[in-house]
Amino acid sequence: MRLLPGAGVAWASALISATPGGCVVGARTEDWAEGAATATVLTVHQVFPEPPPLDRALTERLPQEQR
Repeated sequence: MRLLPGAGVAWASALISATPGGCVVGARTEDWAEGAATATVLTVHQVFPEPPPLDRALTERLPQEQR
């Protein structure tokens, strides 16, 4: 999951991990596009197929092949 701009990685990871069925297992920084700002991408283990509302509010979902 890619965090939306302005979402802090520490508190977003804690909130996602505190919700039922979700656990953040990693975080990395990547470029959005050449010359553009960087984004934080979270690696999340989820028990349920659909993300809870909190995840949808904090993140931008990556395409299926990049999850």
